[in-house]
Amino acid sequence: MFEPLPIAYNVQDDNMVTILIVICFILCAVSLAEIWKYLLREFSCMFIRRDYSSFFESPYIIRYQILMNVQTVIIYPLLAYLLCNSFSFLFCLCLFAIYFLLKRFLYLLTNKLFFNKKQHYNWNHVILFNVSIQGVFIFFLTVLKVYVDMPDKVILILIAVVLIWTKLSLFYKSYDIFFRNIGGFFQNILYLCALEIAPLLTLLGILLGFIDMRGVIDIIGLQ
Repeated sequence: MFEPLPIAYNVQDDNMVTILIVICFILCAVSLAEIWKYLLREFSCMFIRRDYSSFFESPYIIRYQILMNVQTVIIYPLLAYLLCNSFSFLFCLCLFAIYFLLKRFLYLLTNKLFFNKKQHYNWNHVILFNVSIQGVFIFFLTVLKVYVDMPDKVILILIAVVLIWTKLSLFYKSYDIFFRNIGGFFQNILYLCALEIAPLLTLLGILLGFIDMRGVIDIIGLQ
């Protein structure tokens, strides 16, 4: 008797991936529909100096940006899961959730110690927007990966472009908020290296290290 051939895995038929993309789409679409004018204005000011002395962000806008941040925390691990195929989505989700929560805690602790309440408030606004806009772009890249089968190399290049662009924006904004009045250019570099670049490199190191470890286990298993 002939044994049935196993059906090849197709990411488009994966119910978990489809459900997560739908959830992220709903979160992103609802938020964009409500605050798209605000996001567009902030997007145009990412590399423009602005006066934060009288800045106020309404709770209404903050709530929808928090929804977009949740979407970002979901979509990053989903894309990592699709690209790596070395660990489960739950592992990726926990790893990215810890990464974003740890960064928020470090920013909160540092800003409370060294900067005033207004500067801390303005920086929270910048971070909320920055993570939100990352989530929008990473969502589109995930859709392209799943439904257009864009090559992994192109996806990785585009992820790098998004990260570099958003980190440069944070570098400019942190200097504008914290260090411009004291001429602290090098302090700004240290601030972002310690609280933004170091956690990102740690996250990448964990992902790459886990991939290598799984590869070693597979080789040992084959032997």
